[in-house]
Amino acid sequence: MPSGVQGKHSRRTSFKSVLFIDLSDATDEPTLLNAFGAVLFTGDMDSVSWERVRSAIAARDGLLLLVDNAEQVSEHLRLQLESLLEDCASLRILVTSQHRIQ
Repeated sequence: MPSGVQGKHSRRTSFKSVLFIDLSDATDEPTLLNAFGAVLFTGDMDSVSWERVRSAIAARDGLLLLVDNAEQVSEHLRLQLESLLEDCASLRILVTSQHRIQ
């Protein structure tokens, strides 16, 4: 397995939808939330919250969440992704980072 790649080999999975979240401009928890909100709630950014993000993602069965450039907000992101995975059984997440995320 290539360096930096972790995970289990699993059966081939198809996804109903893919959301791409670019975190290159995220530097802290509020800008992390804004990055998710910008993808999920076009034009309605005033009332973005993590509860609303979780509800929107939970409503999408078979979702692949592709999160790019996670290195600068890895701790904030880890906590939110753990919560999402607990709430959304069919959610799959792929995170890219220039640094290893614990």
